[in-house]
Amino acid sequence: MTTQRRWPGLRQSPTTAHEPTPAPIAPAPGINSFSHRRVLVRLPNSLTENRVKTKIFIVIAGLILTVTALAKIISAQQAVGYLNLRDPLFEFMTNRQMLSGAAAIELVIVILLFWVKNQQKRLTLIAWLGSVFLLYRVSVHLVGSPGFVPCPCLGNAAALMHMDPVHLDWIIKSLLIYLLVGSYGLLIVNRLREKKGSVSLASSCGVEV
Repeated sequence: MTTQRRWPGLRQSPTTAHEPTPAPIAPAPGINSFSHRRVLVRLPNSLTENRVKTKIFIVIAGLILTVTALAKIISAQQAVGYLNLRDPLFEFMTNRQMLSGAAAIELVIVILLFWVKNQQKRLTLIAWLGSVFLLYRVSVHLVGSPGFVPCPCLGNAAALMHMDPVHLDWIIKSLLIYLLVGSYGLLIVNRLREKKGSVSLASSCGVEV
C-alpha cells in the first residue's frame, strides 16, 4: 500500500479523475420542457364573450339601481301621507325613512359596481341586493298590511310619472326578476366556464390536472 507524500508548504491540487459526473435533474411529474418557456396564451372565445356579456349586464344593473335610487330620494321628499306611516315590516321606521335608507344602499352598491374590478364580486353584490329586495317584498306580502300601497319601493313615483301604481309595480317586479336571474345565472355560468377553461388551458400546456 502506497501513500502520497505531502510536502510542507505546498498546496495539493484536487484530484478530478475519479469524481462522478452529476446526473441530470429530471423534470417534475406533469411538467415538460415546454412549460419552462414563456408562453403567450389566448383565452378561449367563450370566456371572452362571456366576460363581455357580464360587463354589459353589470352596466345595465348599475343604471337600473341609479334610476330607482334617484326615484326613492325624490319620492321621500314629497308631502304624502303614507310616507309618515310606520313600515309594515320594520315598525320602528317610517316609510319615508325606509325609502331614504334603501336609496342610500342602492347608491353604495352602484359605487361598488364601478369600484370593484372582479366581475364575480360585482355579480355577487347585485345578487345580494336583489335577494334583499325579494325577501322584503315577500315578507310584506306575508304580513298582509291592510294599508299597503302598491309599489312602495318607489314611493310616490307613480303619481309623479302619471302612471298607474299597479303598472309601475309590475315594471319594478320585472326589473327585480331581471337582476336576480341575470346575476345568479351569470355567477353559475362564469364559474362553470372558468373551471372548464382552466382545465383546457392546463391540458394544452401539457400539465396534468
